[in-house]
Amino acid sequence: MARKTTAAAYPDDDKKWRAEDALRTLTRAEEIRGDKALMKDVERCRQEKMRELAQIKVETAPQTMKRK
Repeated sequence: MARKTTAAAYPDDDKKWRAEDALRTLTRAEEIRGDKALMKDVERCRQEKMRELAQIKVETAPQTMKRK
C-alpha cells in the first residue's frame, strides 16, 4: 500500500508550520507598523485604492429608472 503524502498525513507538521508562518507574518506586521515613513506610503496607497473602489462602485451601480 502506498504512503500518503498529503498534508493530512502530517497534520502536526502542517499545524506547526502554519503557526510559525503566522508568527512570521505578525512579526513582519509589527515591523511595518513601526516604520513611520513606510506607513505614510501605505496610507497613501490605501487612499488611492479606496478612490479606485469607489469609482468602480459608481460605474457598476445599477441605473435606476425614474417613475412618472
